[in-house]
Order: sequence, then structure tokens, then C-alpha cells
Amino acid sequence: MAQQKRLPLDETEAPANLPAGALITDHGLRAISRLDMLSYQVFVRVLGAMDEDNTVVMTEKFTRKLAMTLSTDEIEIRTEMARMAGHGILARRDEQTFKVSSEVAVRIGEPENGTPTSLYRHFSDRGDLLYVGIAKSSIQRLAAHTRSSQWIDDVARIEIEKYPSRRAAEAAERKAIQEEKPLWNRAHAE
Repeated sequence: MAQQKRLPLDETEAPANLPAGALITDHGLRAISRLDMLSYQVFVRVLGAMDEDNTVVMTEKFTRKLAMTLSTDEIEIRTEMARMAGHGILARRDEQTFKVSSEVAVRIGEPENGTPTSLYRHFSDRGDLLYVGIAKSSIQRLAAHTRSSQWIDDVARIEIEKYPSRRAAEAAERKAIQEEKPLWNRAHAE
């Protein structure tokens, strides 16, 4: 029997290819690091298909599509799901329904809305809040402000906060603008 290829992970490394909005706990990293490559590839795709309850239904259509994507067969996919259940990564609710253990992963936001986003605040040298905004890349957004914003020459300090999803950052931005009243923001200022 051929030896399974192990993941190139140790317990401190974050796994690659996880869907946006997925947070893997330390316990999860230890469990995932024991998976072979096919199990991990199945896990990543299953996690991406989970609903907000961390649950996925392995319908025949989904299982067949997953097998084709990973160049394997449906029996092997079912075997990998059972293996992950044996490692405590997944819990089986019934024959087709699996839930990711809360000790392993927690979803943050929706998969399509789970892009990590930064909220940034620009301050003058006197400490006046000039502008509040959000961006996937606050560095690229700063470059855009440099080309187009009247207030950019007054910036002496920038504070950046990370949020797990764009939706969370938008809510924080709206609140910051309404409560902190930056001098140059127009959106959400009312």
C-alpha cells in the first residue's frame, strides 16, 4: 500500500487555501496537520460549502462534483469524510450531513462576504480625525487618497483595525463616522 503524502504543516502553521471567512482554531490546526493531502483538499472544499451553522449536506451531486474536481472517486470522498469524523474534525449528523466541530473551525461572516477588511483612521498632527474608511488593502487605498484627496497632506498618523469581513468593517466604519465625526467624511455623516 502506498504511503499517504502528509500535509506540509506543523501545528503552528496556518493551512493554505482555506475559504474566506474560515477561522481555524489551534486545536483545529493540530487535527488538520494529521490529515493527508486528499483529506485536506476535501476538508477545504467542504468547509467552503458549509452554511452559517458549519454544516454541509453531502448530496450525490456535490460528492460527484468533488470527486471530479479532486480526480478521485465518490467512495474515496466518503472515506475521507469518515476519516475526518474519526479525527474529530467533522461530526456526522446523519448519513449525508456533517458539521465541523466547533473545536476546529468557526465561520466568520458569509463565504462571499468573508474577505478580511481593514478600517483606517487618518489623523492630523494636532490629533484631529480627518477621515475614516475601509479597504481590503489600506496601503493601496492610501495610495489612491494620495492622488485624489484634499486632506492627504494634513495626515500625520494612521490607525488601522482588522475585521474578519467587509460587512463587519462597514458596520464599524458607519459607527465611527457617526460617533467620531471625521472632518472630511460625507457618507454616513448624518
